[in-house]
Amino acid sequence: MLSQHSSSFRCAADLIRKLASLWHVCKEKAFVPTRATGLSKQRGDVLLETGVLVKNESELEAFLDELENRLEEIEVEKAETLWMKYIRKPSGDLNEIERKRSGIILNDEYHATVKKWKPKTQNTDLRTRLRVLEKFLLREHVEAKPDVFSLRNKINEDHIAFKPVVLGKQMQRSDVREMLRKNADRAKRKAAWESFSKLAHKIEAEVKQLIKLRNAHVRESGYEPYDAYILPQNMIDKAELLRLYAELFNLSKPFLSSVLDDARDTLKIEELQPWDISYIIDQFVKPPDAHFPRDRILHKTKDLARSFGFVPEELPILIKQTDIPFGGLCFSIRIPTDMRILSNPRDGHRFYRTLFHEYGHALHGCFINQGSFALKDDAGCFCEGMACIMEHFASDSDWLQENTSIPEAEIRRFVKANKASRLLRLRNLVALSTFEFQAYDNPDQELNRLWSKIRSQYLCVQENETPQWASQSIFTTHPIYFQNYIIADLIAAQTITHLKDTHKPLLGNPEVSKFLISNYYAPGASVDWQEKIKKATGRRLSAKPLIQQLTSAHSE
Repeated sequence: MLSQHSSSFRCAADLIRKLASLWHVCKEKAFVPTRATGLSKQRGDVLLETGVLVKNESELEAFLDELENRLEEIEVEKAETLWMKYIRKPSGDLNEIERKRSGIILNDEYHATVKKWKPKTQNTDLRTRLRVLEKFLLREHVEAKPDVFSLRNKINEDHIAFKPVVLGKQMQRSDVREMLRKNADRAKRKAAWESFSKLAHKIEAEVKQLIKLRNAHVRESGYEPYDAYILPQNMIDKAELLRLYAELFNLSKPFLSSVLDDARDTLKIEELQPWDISYIIDQFVKPPDAHFPRDRILHKTKDLARSFGFVPEELPILIKQTDIPFGGLCFSIRIPTDMRILSNPRDGHRFYRTLFHEYGHALHGCFINQGSFALKDDAGCFCEGMACIMEHFASDSDWLQENTSIPEAEIRRFVKANKASRLLRLRNLVALSTFEFQAYDNPDQELNRLWSKIRSQYLCVQENETPQWASQSIFTTHPIYFQNYIIADLIAAQTITHLKDTHKPLLGNPEVSKFLISNYYAPGASVDWQEKIKKATGRRLSAKPLIQQLTSAHSE
């Protein structure tokens, strides 16, 4: 049904091409550092107490070793505690852990020492560590504030504990989403959609307060609102980003309207409501769930990794099923020796795609080969790109032919129709990001009304002011993050195109793992993420491969 709209994919080409321009700024030459050894912890302890008195590079090295070691141990403790909370087991006091973390991140002497020595040191390894550590400290500065982390943790506890009730029955969130995806009864889909409003109503005032706190803290540094502080640190120009969002809206509108009009006619629906979108995508895009059984998802995920030359049985990756607020969640407990994944799969393609994505995160973490804590911390958009590379193969025609019983004609139909789903996803990301920017601009406005209007505008559904926005946990836990998923699509598309040009076929080819480990995983943050892509693929990040995937009649 959707193949008739293939020409509409081209309308997004000019926009997507411009996305790449956002990511080519603020480059610095980076070097892979050597881990400092033979330095006593006692010496580092003393230097931490008198960081601004570091007198030479030997003392600087000891100072950085101890500072990063302390940060890493706190991050491990924090990740372990969050893991236990998500699986609903007794856990430590997260706020106490955050207080220890805050004591380091907010320490003015540590900041001053890093800032002073970054241009001063002649040691290229130390210079790289200082550059990356400074970015980490600045990026985490607001979230380390006690009033921010205590409120954030409180709200997140509510997210974790929440159990939706649909038509009088308590359900897991995955089951509610399945109702939205599969149930032909619109009244039941509406009840499923509305079940999250109880959580949204409960926490909305606190999430608003969290937004105001973030704004207040960046105002102290001369920024406002919060995104004006965060986006430049991720090398993104907000004005250019908003122009691209507006263009995406205009370019994709005819295509989306045509697709949804067909769905309305087929389903005999006069006006689309928010609870109809997932159902439409499932009915007109996704292949039948029977081809993606839940009991095979882990086996297929590991088989995919194995086909690229990884050895899953030797990797420190733990996968556990539980009801979580996300489709999946990967915990980097301790890079590279302890990676964990939470998921709650059901039958269906989207659950395979989600676990492939999370496993991509875990693979990335397993092969970061850096002793320095700061150099293990890749940029968020790059981490998402590594996950999207693996996720891509859940919709790859070769993988589908080898791993499912879907007829060849149905695979061709799905690969074409899936481009519609991907464009709709990009549009939804723009809607969420636009809403978040406007919420930070004016958190006192009626945000349920704002989200209703933006959702209606971008997804072509009727306005509905039922409380919903605050139930999106990412607004609480990962502020100003949605744009990273768009960049991730660019990274994955360019990488896969390069691999197909140089290493085809990819499935069953161990050269894929070698490429990913040596070019992307192992360097960690010791090499800037844009530079890693340029070195690996031979060119700067470009939108051309993604354009081809979304517009070509033969690409995936």
